[in-house]
Amino acid sequence: MFLQHASVLSLLTLETPNHNETIAGGGAFTLSSIDLARLINPNDTNASSSTSVTFTGTRADTTIVSQDFVINASGLTTFNFNSSFTNLVAVGWVQALPFHQFDNINVSAASTTAVPEPFTVLGTIFGVGSGVALKRKLAKAQADKEDI
Repeated sequence: MFLQHASVLSLLTLETPNHNETIAGGGAFTLSSIDLARLINPNDTNASSSTSVTFTGTRADTTIVSQDFVINASGLTTFNFNSSFTNLVAVGWVQALPFHQFDNINVSAASTTAVPEPFTVLGTIFGVGSGVALKRKLAKAQADKEDI
């Protein structure tokens, strides 16, 4: 299944019969919304009833979050996830009787703070230190030259 958000394609893996979604290549994501509808079976004698779908997410810190949506038989409806569905590494839900259909899963990459690599920090310190030492050496040489 492919998802498009902010003109970037992300690939979600799909396992059946339960939906267990993760971003290809790993990484955290935010699940904002999904369109759901009850899948009507022509032989269903109770076609006007509603069904509940429970979404369970695993956050990057391993905490588990969940949210229930009640789906009516009236076609696709957009359901918005609450703020706990941020920084997820996986989300899942069960496709059980009565079945449902889904579309337009709104996913975005979770915001992260960049952490510099140790060698980058050391290289920066070395570069600044070398620059300061060179400047002092040149200033001393210039001062010595003026004394002559």
